[in-house]
Amino acid sequence: MKKNKKHAVLALILLYTIGVMYLTLTPSHSTIVYGTEYNTVLFRSINNYLRHMRNFGLINFEAFKYFPGNPISFVKNIFTVSFMNLLGNIVLFMPLGVFMGMYFKRWVLLKSFLLGFLVSLAIEVIQFIGLSSRRADVDDILLNVAGALVGTILYLLYKLLTGKRETIEE
Repeated sequence: MKKNKKHAVLALILLYTIGVMYLTLTPSHSTIVYGTEYNTVLFRSINNYLRHMRNFGLINFEAFKYFPGNPISFVKNIFTVSFMNLLGNIVLFMPLGVFMGMYFKRWVLLKSFLLGFLVSLAIEVIQFIGLSSRRADVDDILLNVAGALVGTILYLLYKLLTGKRETIEE
C-alpha cells in the first residue's frame, strides 16, 4: 500500500509541475507584449508591488462596476494587480510544498526549498531566454520558494495537530 501511495504522490508532483509550467510558460493572451522586459535585481519587483499596495490598497474598487451583473469579472478584478502578483506567486507553489511534505520524512523543508527553487528557476530561465510575452523576474523565484515552504509548513502543522505522523518515504 505504501508503494501505491508513493507512486500516487509522485504522479501528483509531476502533474502539478506540468500544470505550473503550462500556466507560466504559455503566452498570456491578455497581456501579450513582445519585448525584452525582465528583472534581475532582487526585491525590486516586490518593493514596487508593496509601494503600489501602500498607495492603492489591496482592493480594486473599479471591480465594483461589474457587480452584480458580471460576477466572474468582479472576482477576477477585485484585488489590485500588485496584491494578486505577490499572493499568486506564493499560492501557486504551496501545493508543491504540501506534496513534498506528504512524500518525504527527513529534510523535508530543505527538499521543498530545493525543488521549489529548481522548478521556479527553470520557469524564469525559459521566460528569460525564449518567451518575450512573459516577464522573467528574480523576485518570482523568491516568492515561489516561499510558497513551497509555506505549503510544507502548513502540511507539517496539519500532521502535528491531527497526530498523523505517517509519511510515504521509507
